[in-house]
Amino acid sequence: SSINHAKIIGEFLNNFDAIILNDAPSAQAALGMMRNDSVAIPVLHMHLTSMVENAAANSTNWDKLVAVSPYGMLAAIQYGVPENKTMCIPNGVDVSDVWHKKDQDFKKSEPLKIVYVGRIENEQKGVLLLPEIISETLKKTNNINLAVVGDGPDLPKLQQMIIDKGLSDYAKFHGALPNENTIEILKVADVLIMPSRFEGLPIVLLEAMSFGVVPLVSRLVGRTDFALRHGENGLLVEVDDVSGFAYNLAILAEDRTLLKIISFAAWREAFERFHRDLTGASYLSLLRELKSKRERGNCPVRTGNIEITLLGDFPSLPQVLVRPVRKIMRMLGVFKEPARKPLFFEVSDGNLR
Repeated sequence: SSINHAKIIGEFLNNFDAIILNDAPSAQAALGMMRNDSVAIPVLHMHLTSMVENAAANSTNWDKLVAVSPYGMLAAIQYGVPENKTMCIPNGVDVSDVWHKKDQDFKKSEPLKIVYVGRIENEQKGVLLLPEIISETLKKTNNINLAVVGDGPDLPKLQQMIIDKGLSDYAKFHGALPNENTIEILKVADVLIMPSRFEGLPIVLLEAMSFGVVPLVSRLVGRTDFALRHGENGLLVEVDDVSGFAYNLAILAEDRTLLKIISFAAWREAFERFHRDLTGASYLSLLRELKSKRERGNCPVRTGNIEITLLGDFPSLPQVLVRPVRKIMRMLGVFKEPARKPLFFEVSDGNLR
């Protein structure tokens, strides 16, 4: 059963001094079984309603909720997490202490190398805008090419759109690749294009910055504009603005001095703000602070219970029986369907801190 599964996880977690949870409802449900001197930190990566609810749940048994972006932090607060129980620690990546492109010529004679890295899915990632963006850019300059790295449900449609628009000479599909191969393609690119409609704080954005790849991304308040300042260390375009993406690509293709300036600034921003050592130091400092607080007895005693609200329907039943029982009860008219919740938890307060 889901309850027994959570208990097994809780018994295992009880061996540790600190637990960092990444959208793990069964583990979150088991936090009440942890020792009173151990620290628990749920991390909120995305403002999906389910993820906000999971991170905030069982709050008497965790110590601090960490969001990877200011938007996520405000989502947690507006959901009901006390402000003093949440904080923002951004994602971190490996960043060289030397600008990766310091020896690059940035010659206009070379095509502007654009890369898309991620899931090939349109609802979130906006990938089906890519053919339109490239077509619009080609009206201004043909000095570009696009590499697409990733797989997903909209890959066949994207490939067909590229063919239908006569863009095959300007686009290459690499499919899903191991991380090391993806990194090799990413770090030689000039521009990362990300026409996403929603994100947390994307790792690929920070990785691109770390290599001096200029980010050209959708403006997502408290997320991408938390990492970037338009025209300084990256370029921000309103969501679904095909013309805006094309305009900026054409500018970069023609003005390689600007490309070089933004490339250096992107790397420096990554080094100064998103280096993994900074992220690690922030977590370590927080863990020490919370550990000291628990050792002084300044925290509520853990409940010793499993939080069953995180475990779905019929948590006491063996999991193989849950779906059949739900189906039978639905046929008998005695199963109350849960109310549909919005996909995203939207922040209404624009005053991001």
